[in-house]
Amino acid sequence: MTADIILQLDCKGQRRCELVSGLPLDETVRLLVAAEPAAAAATHADAVQLHAGLRRELLRMGGIVAPARCGGKYLGTGSCMADHSPRDHNVLVVAEDGAEDFDLATADHFRRFASHELIPVAAANGRTVPSPSLARHIMLRHPPGHVAAAVPAILERARLGADAFRIFISYRHDDCATAANEIFHKLAEQRFAVFLDRFTVAPGEDFTARIMSELFDKSCLLVLETPNLGQSPWVHAEVATARSYRLGLLAIDLPHSRGIHRIGWRLDCRSEGHGNPLGRMGNLSAACLDRIADFVRGHVAALGARRRRWLRHTLRQAIHASGVNDLGESVAGHRIEAGGHRYCVGLSPRPPRAATFKRMADVGAQSREWPVLFGPLVHQLPGDAAVTDWLAGVSRVRAFDEGDMLRTMMRARSRPI
Repeated sequence: MTADIILQLDCKGQRRCELVSGLPLDETVRLLVAAEPAAAAATHADAVQLHAGLRRELLRMGGIVAPARCGGKYLGTGSCMADHSPRDHNVLVVAEDGAEDFDLATADHFRRFASHELIPVAAANGRTVPSPSLARHIMLRHPPGHVAAAVPAILERARLGADAFRIFISYRHDDCATAANEIFHKLAEQRFAVFLDRFTVAPGEDFTARIMSELFDKSCLLVLETPNLGQSPWVHAEVATARSYRLGLLAIDLPHSRGIHRIGWRLDCRSEGHGNPLGRMGNLSAACLDRIADFVRGHVAALGARRRRWLRHTLRQAIHASGVNDLGESVAGHRIEAGGHRYCVGLSPRPPRAATFKRMADVGAQSREWPVLFGPLVHQLPGDAAVTDWLAGVSRVRAFDEGDMLRTMMRARSRPI
């Protein structure tokens, strides 16, 4: 399943459409920034600045911009190719006029999609509530003259924020606890979803189970290489698990690192100029932290896609080995026929969430095929597993651990999944 961002602009005299790829997304997102044609000139300027700010941030996150498949000209509501093809999530960002209320026709159009989000945006010194047509949606307010300040919140509500960049920090506590803490905060400030055991494992919690659960929820493992890292069985286990399940792997060589783990993408922080980047308290310099953040941001998207490619390859192998009828790719992932039944098969690189089940249920209803979902379920904590079972029951999506792909396909030949 491809997962791109369709970034569009629709305001007086300006219409644009671009495809942003290369980001580790769970779903395709259409993101349209618009303003009512009759709105003030300043409102249209805000829409243009919002679009530019979103584009700039998506590029900073590692996105690759290309012309849309239609040629790059947004033709307006009802005439866009995206209106007539199944999309996972449709987001409309409306630059609100400071004084006038407008019923934007595009808002009514977006409400027709199964998955949509409407985001009205206005200056903090202007209107206090959205226009009547957007009254049920929470308005984002930005400092006067600084509409770009709303960009991070828009990305979060469009499901393009921290969730897209999930990092697990693997380190030896006795070697670099302070440095790990600083890297955690630096990445979190830049909207990464970061796991560091010091902050996210509660006292009394099953440590091993929580570590495995968090590892499978992340897209990339960041290893802090230090002199005594080889003495940590935890780090060895985390790296081995990441390799086995094709998670992304990055390494930071801190002072006196021996490069114990053979990881292709690594950043050398053993020295900075002619000095040690670690201070007397084990803290990293600001320049070193900036380099680490840039390094992670520059590689996490490509590395995060490895696991999704591996899952697709594993699914194709299971289909071929089981002998079920391969009906080809679909918007959900793959379509198969076995035992007189047709199935749409989806893949979730991380433990599936409510949005994943909803997407599969919608695709199954549209294609009139039974939805099946594979993902890393076996390492879920008991409470999370209970939620997954409940979501599967409510959505009528059959969910299985990815390790059961071949067994499930074989079983489908003789009885329904």
